[in-house]
Amino acid sequence: MKRILSLRGGGAKGPAQVRALQWLEEYTERRVCDMFDLIIGTSVGSINGALLASGDLSAEEVLQEMRETLPKVFTRRRFKRAKYSKAPLRKAFDRLLGPGFTMGDVKTKLIITAHEMTEDRERFFKSWEPTANNGQLGIFEAVDRSSAAPYYFGYVFADEGSRVWSDGGVGIFNNPAMYGHVEAQRQGWHESDTVVSIDLGCGSASRSRTPSDLKNDRKLGQILKYISLKDGGLAHGAAMSGMSGLAEAEGVGEWWKPFTVEAVIPEHLDKMDNVKAFDEYVKIGDGLGRDLISAYDSIV
Repeated sequence: MKRILSLRGGGAKGPAQVRALQWLEEYTERRVCDMFDLIIGTSVGSINGALLASGDLSAEEVLQEMRETLPKVFTRRRFKRAKYSKAPLRKAFDRLLGPGFTMGDVKTKLIITAHEMTEDRERFFKSWEPTANNGQLGIFEAVDRSSAAPYYFGYVFADEGSRVWSDGGVGIFNNPAMYGHVEAQRQGWHESDTVVSIDLGCGSASRSRTPSDLKNDRKLGQILKYISLKDGGLAHGAAMSGMSGLAEAEGVGEWWKPFTVEAVIPEHLDKMDNVKAFDEYVKIGDGLGRDLISAYDSIV
């Protein structure tokens, strides 16, 4: 059996995801990197996935680091192109893993997603591919590109300015679980193994709306829903549609066993930068953790 862990984006809600994984580590007495054959992360999911795939940190240690670092990251800057800076996050990565730590140094296979703006396409940085844009890429450089949320952090310019990167959630892979199905086939796992995919979110408010609610949406409200990073905009709709279609499609194969672990949370907590709600996100993670253990128990 092969196991894939997909970690969604969610900004400051990321502690919920790590707390859930802390539950799983304590339950199994194993680290995340030893439980999964592949970890795929987008945005904050790429941050969490990179640190846990390194094998150098437990989920408990990552959560403690987030408690110290996220308030520094989400400190508003005035008169700057982007609202926040990831400089404190870079310092944390250098301190925890070392400035020379690359994608290829992780203990289990890792994929980090990003959106390349000049070519308008998704990109998947893969730890096991021995090229400058994959295994040889500095792990923070990959994370930096995946978490380059417009407005919040701004684009990342790389390769002497010839490439421009934006948050992995700008495309259709804020939830990267769909790509896990593709990669499992690329690896040939479907030919001889059952492949289990656990898709772990950070908590999300209900997206359902009544006709009367939508009737009150004027032009600006409609535009904001269309582009909202928090909601995922069209990307959210495309990803959810794709995931449900993948789960229900005939011919996907008995080898593919998907599980989704997500929580419905209040609207006021469903924000990209509500870092003051850290402890509330940890409590959400407690519920996610119990569900994650149930999912894991069903596949071992």
